[in-house]
Amino acid sequence: VAFVLIDTVMLCGMPRRPPPISAERHWLWVEETLANNADAAFLIVGGHYPVYSPASHGPTPCLQKKLLPLLAKYRVDVYFSGHDHALFHVGQKDDGHVQFHGVGAGFTTTASRKHVHSCGRQLHFHHRGGRRPLHIVSGGFAGVHINASMIIVTHYDSVGQVLYTDERARQISRCKVQSLSPAVDSHGDGAGCCEA
Repeated sequence: VAFVLIDTVMLCGMPRRPPPISAERHWLWVEETLANNADAAFLIVGGHYPVYSPASHGPTPCLQKKLLPLLAKYRVDVYFSGHDHALFHVGQKDDGHVQFHGVGAGFTTTASRKHVHSCGRQLHFHHRGGRRPLHIVSGGFAGVHINASMIIVTHYDSVGQVLYTDERARQISRCKVQSLSPAVDSHGDGAGCCEA
């Protein structure tokens, strides 16, 4: 199992601000790291900004443009994000596609559905929270269980009650992928067996 944690603020910048000059170097690192871990039984990526989100901040266009193709190319199983104070699951229901889980609801959960339209039919779960005293919306968290053949992501409310579970089989076709980017193509032939 490989976990790759990325700095999405470095990659995409702060909201309404461009990314720093060094972002391109970090994008190369992301691709190289995904390529070097593409043969892992499960490949999991986490970043602050969501690729997709039904809640108040919504999707991150920079990640949809630059990260989404890399997630598909290297057959990432799950992408975890925060930023929106929400618990959600977006993704195609069949195995073999990256699944997006929002887990940014540690303290509170937003009831916002401002960007629900951007998820379309791929939105499978969106917890809008429950009320605590003083009308504070309660938070939640997620747990991950991995065995030889499955990855199971479970979303819980703030007291540990199961809200939703997503189970995925291991991607049988996972293979070592070589980057198409000359800067990270350590094998020199530019060929890849896991083309998106």
